[in-house]
Amino acid sequence: MTGDTKLDPFKPQQPIIPGVPPKVETADTGRQRSPGHPGSNFHSVWLGIAVVVIVAIVAIAWWVRTSAKKQSTEPQTSQEIASPPQVLKAAKKLPVGPGEIAHGSELAETWSAKRFLFRDPMTSDETEALAVRLPGGGLWGISLRDSYGTCELEYITNLETLRSQYNFRAEHPVVVNPCTQAIFDLALYGRGPHGLIRGEIVGGHAARPPIGIELVERGDRILAVRME
Repeated sequence: MTGDTKLDPFKPQQPIIPGVPPKVETADTGRQRSPGHPGSNFHSVWLGIAVVVIVAIVAIAWWVRTSAKKQSTEPQTSQEIASPPQVLKAAKKLPVGPGEIAHGSELAETWSAKRFLFRDPMTSDETEALAVRLPGGGLWGISLRDSYGTCELEYITNLETLRSQYNFRAEHPVVVNPCTQAIFDLALYGRGPHGLIRGEIVGGHAARPPIGIELVERGDRILAVRME
């Protein structure tokens, strides 16, 4: 019949059911699927997800690179540029009195000296001190803390330095106060608060000689006993 669609006997016509879309045959697989079926959008969805992931990875990489570059150009803080601990010289450990602070061989020569710490038995306050071998073989100890100030006393053994910096001529080492320019001679006795004490004031001005520390020798051991 003219105008009618020719029917293929091997492909029967699909029935038309109201409300149900007809199935469409695909050309590449020969399978039939309804329009709008989720499988038709499967590849598009995963392609979109892949694009989002790639964009996120690129953004993160750019942010990390930018942050690292910014940190490298920022000025270092004082803590960052400080010398590494391994290159810093460790402070020399000093012996602590009361008790043994030196061996006799360390103070064998006249005017030889050695630093030590003296700990107050009552307050545990530690004071840096100096033991000196005097002419005639005796020993004397002094606190290196200024009696009425915060300056640290110095033991000057270079007589030329003594002349150039303190304008004072001496024949042996002396103790000086660099803050007040006071000069103390341990070979002489000066007046202290409890009587005579080594360290007469021979230059500059000071209230008293350095605070004395009693030292004793027991065999080859030198001990700091007490501080005035």
